[in-house]
Amino acid sequence: MLKKFVFTLLIMVIATPCMAKPKSKTKTTPTPPPVEETAVTEKPVEEKVTEPVVQEEQKTITFTSEQIMLNNRAVDASNNGNFKDAELFYKSMLRIAEFDAIWANIGSAYSRQGRCIEARRALDKAETAPSVVEIPHEFVMTKVAQYRAEVDELCTAPVVLQCLTPGMTIMIDGGDEFECNGDTMYLTPGAHAIYAHTSFGFSNIRTEAKVGTTVTVPVEVINYEELAANGGLTPEEKAKRSLIFKTVGWTLFGLGVGVAAGGGAVMGVSYFDYQDTLQKQKDEPSSTTYEAVSEKHDDTSKKLTIAYSLLGVGGAVLATGITLLIIDAVKYAPSTSTSSSYASHNFMLAPYVSAEGGGMGLSFEF
Repeated sequence: MLKKFVFTLLIMVIATPCMAKPKSKTKTTPTPPPVEETAVTEKPVEEKVTEPVVQEEQKTITFTSEQIMLNNRAVDASNNGNFKDAELFYKSMLRIAEFDAIWANIGSAYSRQGRCIEARRALDKAETAPSVVEIPHEFVMTKVAQYRAEVDELCTAPVVLQCLTPGMTIMIDGGDEFECNGDTMYLTPGAHAIYAHTSFGFSNIRTEAKVGTTVTVPVEVINYEELAANGGLTPEEKAKRSLIFKTVGWTLFGLGVGVAAGGGAVMGVSYFDYQDTLQKQKDEPSSTTYEAVSEKHDDTSKKLTIAYSLLGVGGAVLATGITLLIIDAVKYAPSTSTSSSYASHNFMLAPYVSAEGGGMGLSFEF
C-alpha cells in the first residue's frame, strides 16, 4: 500500500503553497498602452512564452482534503486486516477524482481478498489514470509492478468459462460484475462460486480451481419463459423432434398408401375375375361352368378377406402417418421453420366436398 505518510507531506505542501509556486511564474506583464499598432502585433511572441505556464498550472492535480481523510481510513482498515473496508474507502476516493495511486491501492486491496480478476483490472487502470504531483507516477508504477507480482504468485489456477448464453455477465465469489468472454482466468486454488446473470434469469455454479490444470466450466442461463412456451424444449430440441416426426410420419404415410393400394388391387382383381367366370356361366350354362363359378366364389371370398385386411392395416398406418405430420405441423414446425434447416417444407391436411363425393385433401410445400 502507498504509505500514509505521503499524505502527511501533502498537507504540508498544501498549507504552504507559496513554497510550491514562486511568484515569478504567475506574474503577468502589464498591458502596454495602445500607442502603436505595431507593438500590439508583436505581442503574440510574448504570449507564447506565458501560455505553457497556464497549461502547466491546469495539469497540476492534488488530493482533496476529503480524499486524504478517506485514504487514512483505508490505510487503518488495511493495517487491521479489513481489506474489504479499505477497498470501499479507496472507491469513495475515486468518486471525487481518479488518480493512479488510488487504483494501485484498490488493486492491492483486491489482491489481499483473493479477487484476482478485479486486482489485475485495477492495476491496469492505474497505468493510464492521471497522477498527482505529490506522488510521482514512476513511484506508483513501481508499486504496481510489486502488486502484480503478488497477484501472479497468489492466482495460479487457470479457469475457462464456456459462455453458452449470449450477453451474460459474471461475478466470481461476489466480486465485481464483468462480461463473460471465454478468456482464461487465473484464480486462487480452491472452491469458487460463479454467478451468471442475463436479462431473463440467472444461474449459480460452483467449481474447483486447480494449479496446473485448466478447468473448463460450462455456464448457461436458461430462459424458462421461452422454454415453457416451447413445451419444455429448446429450439434445437424442437427442430430435432420435428425432423423425427416428419421422417416417421412420411414413412408411415407412404407405407400405409402402399399397403392400402395392395389391398385395393387384390380386391379389384378378385372381383373382376369372379365377374368374368359368372358371365361365362350365364352365357354357357352347364354343370362345368356352374362348378367353376362355385370354386371362383370361394376363392374370391378368401382374396377379399385378405384385401380387406390389407385395406384396414394400410388405412391404420396411413392415419398414423398423417397424425404425426399434423402434430409436427401444429406443434413443432411453426417455431422451427424460420430458424432450422430441418423444417424445410410444410404439410396441410383439409377436408373437401364435391358433387362426386367427399374426402381429405393433402397439400405439400417443399
